[in-house]
Amino acid sequence: MPGSGAQVRACAAYLSAALLVLIAGCSLVSVGYNSASMLTVWGSNRWFSLTSAQKADLRNRLEPLLAWHRATQLPDYATFLSRVQTRLHGRIEDADVEWLYAESRKRFRLVVDAAAPDAAALALTLRPEQIDRLESRFARTDQEFAVSDVHVPPTEARERFVADAVKGVERWLGTLDDAQRKRLRALAREMPFEPRLMLDDYIRRHRDLIELLRLGISHGAESRPAMESGLRRIIGRWQEGQSAAYGDYIKRQTAAIQHFFAEAMNLATAGQRRHATERLQDYTDELLTLAAQPSGVRLAPARESM
Repeated sequence: MPGSGAQVRACAAYLSAALLVLIAGCSLVSVGYNSASMLTVWGSNRWFSLTSAQKADLRNRLEPLLAWHRATQLPDYATFLSRVQTRLHGRIEDADVEWLYAESRKRFRLVVDAAAPDAAALALTLRPEQIDRLESRFARTDQEFAVSDVHVPPTEARERFVADAVKGVERWLGTLDDAQRKRLRALAREMPFEPRLMLDDYIRRHRDLIELLRLGISHGAESRPAMESGLRRIIGRWQEGQSAAYGDYIKRQTAAIQHFFAEAMNLATAGQRRHATERLQDYTDELLTLAAQPSGVRLAPARESM
C-alpha cells in the first residue's frame, strides 16, 4: 500500500511488475519465500509497532496461509511462467502483455482473498495509537513521493520514468544496444505520465484504509465482515473508488505500457529472448522445488467463524 517515488516510477516496468506479483522480482526466490513469515512480521511491526501477542497471532495465522500458498499456488505460478515462455518464441502483440498482466492480477487477487479473513481478524486487534502510527507513515511516504516526483520540473520526473522503463526491459533481456535503447526511450517519452494523479490516488487509498481500520476501533467484532470486504477491495481491487480522471489516465497509460513492452520484445535479438526465457525457466524450476518441500502444517488458510 505505501507508495514511494521508486515504487510509482516502477509502474513503467510493466512486464517486470506483472511478474513481481508472482516471483518477487528477485533471483533469491527461495530465500525470500522461506523467510516470508519472518519478513511479514518484521514489516508489519515496522508499520504498526505490534505487541508481542499480535506478533504471535500473526505468525500463527501465516503458517497455514503459506502452506496453502506453497502447495497450491506455486505449482500454478510455475505453469503460468511456462506459458509465458511459450509466447516469447513468436511475435509479441500488445494483447500478449495485456494477458500477462490480467493473469498476474488474477493470481494476486486470489492470494488477497485468501488472506483477507485473517487480516481482518488481526486488524480488529489494533489499538488507536497503532493506527495513528500507520497514518503518520503514510503521510511521510506520500510527502516523499510529492517531493521526488510531483514538486520537481516535469522533464526531470519524466526522464526518471523513461530511465526506469528501459531498465525494466534490461532486467529481462540483458544489455540493450544503442538503437534499441533509443527506440524504447522514444516510446517511453510518449507514455502518459501524470504523477499528480498518482499521488492523489495513493492518498485516497491510504485514507480509505485508515478509515476502515478506525471502523474496527469504533465497532469492534461486529465490523468484521466490513473489515474483510474492505481489505479485499483496498488491497486487491484498488481501482474501485478511483476518480474518473485517474481511471482514464490508468487506461491510457496501461495501453501505452502494453505497447511499449510488446515493442521491446519484438526488438529483442535471439540471444536476448533466450536470456529472458532462461531467467523465466530458472524461476519456474525454483518455484517447483519450493512447492515440493514439505510444510508440516495444514494446507488451507486459517478461517474463523464470523
